[in-house]
Amino acid sequence: MEILVHGNHYGIAQILEYWRHLYGWNHLQYQVEHSFLETKVQNHLFKHPEFFGYGWEPVAKNQSLQTVIEKLDGKIDRHRKELQTSADLVFRKGNQLIVVEIMRPSLRADMDHLARIQLYHNYLDGFLKTYNVRGIFIAKEALDPGVSIGLSKLPKIDIQFLTWHQFIERTRPELKLDVIWLIDSAVNQIAGLLPPAPEPSFS
Repeated sequence: MEILVHGNHYGIAQILEYWRHLYGWNHLQYQVEHSFLETKVQNHLFKHPEFFGYGWEPVAKNQSLQTVIEKLDGKIDRHRKELQTSADLVFRKGNQLIVVEIMRPSLRADMDHLARIQLYHNYLDGFLKTYNVRGIFIAKEALDPGVSIGLSKLPKIDIQFLTWHQFIERTRPELKLDVIWLIDSAVNQIAGLLPPAPEPSFS
């Protein structure tokens, strides 16, 4: 079944997914504005992989790099203590992988966290040869030019730094609909498919 809104046809599943995304996006905005704890924001992002684009699925949250690699069938031939480091979030789409490092929305980025996302990226990329790995680092803003300079000097490494404001803008739900109009349209059109209700009898 499809619903006609402003001349466009939308399937029920598409509309429900839009509402889910919209609810999640509004809640993320609230978390960022009120500087929720990092773990709270992590949990929310993990439940909403659509923030990173269509078709992404969650793989790991606060799990060691070794666990992530083994989960994705990577081969570890020897023990490395760095592999016990836990990555904030990992998402997968086919042979693509995103590793995400976030900071509490009130905290600025620093070189220590930049070093972490570099380590996550390098080890996942090194052990998971069949995956195209990229990193995303999200914080309030860069503490000093060193973070941007550090990212710019990384050779052939796909790591992107975003402020929370930039991330929210980029993850805004794509289906630009007036929600009230959408609800009215859906209710009216669904009602039109139902058999008429029997006339009440007062005898």
